[in-house]
Amino acid sequence: MEIARLLYPFLDGQLSVKDEYHCRLQALAERFALRSYQYKSQRRQQFEPAIAVLHGKPILAERYVLDITMPVALDGKDYVLVARRHQFTG
Repeated sequence: MEIARLLYPFLDGQLSVKDEYHCRLQALAERFALRSYQYKSQRRQQFEPAIAVLHGKPILAERYVLDITMPVALDGKDYVLVARRHQFTG
């Protein structure tokens, strides 16, 4: 849950000025001074619980909701966190 607490305000700020934010998991781990894993599967496991908690959460004063995915990077060496904001309809 620590990663979710770090990511939520960060993504809220990033998505306040753009519709989509993406970053490799290795770079996010470095940004937040998290343990750096050698294997991409370990990095994915590190972030999965936070993504599960944050996906669908309201952001930007509840005007939007978070949509988060983690596809494999084009070069296949890492996963990429892709966060999008969608208009809140509830």
